[in-house]
Amino acid sequence: MALLAVEAMREVGVDPVIAVASDELQAGRLSEALSVPSVVDRWPGEGPLGGLLTALLWYRTGSLLSLPCDLPLVTGRQLEPLARHFQTGDTEAVVVRDEHGPNCTIGIWPASLATPLKAKFDAGARRLDTVLQLANTTQLFLDDRAVLDADTEDQLHTLLGRRTSDESPGPPPR
Repeated sequence: MALLAVEAMREVGVDPVIAVASDELQAGRLSEALSVPSVVDRWPGEGPLGGLLTALLWYRTGSLLSLPCDLPLVTGRQLEPLARHFQTGDTEAVVVRDEHGPNCTIGIWPASLATPLKAKFDAGARRLDTVLQLANTTQLFLDDRAVLDADTEDQLHTLLGRRTSDESPGPPPR
């Protein structure tokens, strides 16, 4: 699934693409399998906020686009609205919104958030939406399919089956 996320990001011109790994072994495997640099999460086991903070501290300048690796239906085409914001070089945070509200795992985050976010993290914050307290954000909707995540193996198989059926050619034209 991580390869799908990397391919979607590359399709919309994100460069460099990096992976945040839980440890050195996983970092090596991800770098080799995905052909991208990997950085080791400074706070493994502390959830996605630690991963985002790790990426922000690694990147240091500009903005980064975050995308989790559990979205088996995401494509570059679906990321285009987000990519348009990313390519402007704007320093504003952009977060994807779904029917439940802001989905902070998918967004654009200015590197300038690293210092205040680390202060919140050091003070005990672990919720990913903490980042919303630190920046003015634009919220946008993506294609619903882009944000469907697979948290279990059964969900993954169901969604991958859906991906295959959606990509199958329809009946021949008459």
